[in-house]
Amino acid sequence: IHTRFCFDLKRARKHTGYGLKISANNVVTYLRNQSSNLIISRISGADMVGLFNKADSLGRMPFSTIGASIYQPVFREMAKHQDNLDRSKYLFLKSVSLLFAYTAPLYIGLCWLAEPFITVVYGEQWIASAEPLQILAIASLLLCLDNPCGAVIAAHNRLGSELIIQIISWVLVVIATFIGLNWGLIGVAWGMFITRFI
Repeated sequence: IHTRFCFDLKRARKHTGYGLKISANNVVTYLRNQSSNLIISRISGADMVGLFNKADSLGRMPFSTIGASIYQPVFREMAKHQDNLDRSKYLFLKSVSLLFAYTAPLYIGLCWLAEPFITVVYGEQWIASAEPLQILAIASLLLCLDNPCGAVIAAHNRLGSELIIQIISWVLVVIATFIGLNWGLIGVAWGMFITRFI
């Protein structure tokens, strides 16, 4: 058996297109997640962006530690059975229900105990991030829908649609941050809540 190099333009185009869409989605998601910090730092300074970033990162922590690991197995299983819509629906609903079951108690706990938690763990200088954390903790519960939706879209090769959704979401984050800054950190947190809900 002899191995030789074989270039198939059709296959290369198919896989390159898919990879480019994934990369574009990752870039837009990163820009969306960092836009608030950039806008707040330019308009309100480093102290305010530090407080907001603390609230935002703590609000995302339950999902990032528990929920992010579900994406790859769900994606692989859905991609394997992409022609079986019943199987995709089952996997989607199962992953959403598991994510909510595991992360909801943590989000509710963060919402209820934001002020004492921040005071004990980070100190009095971070107390201004407690109220935004309460809002962002509940808003971050919606990430339990976002991640499985991304797995469905990727498994069914609808990344072009997701890219449009991510760009619209990025624009909404920028608008919500600018408008929310009129009411300080609380306004920005409510802006993020509305954006994640949309």
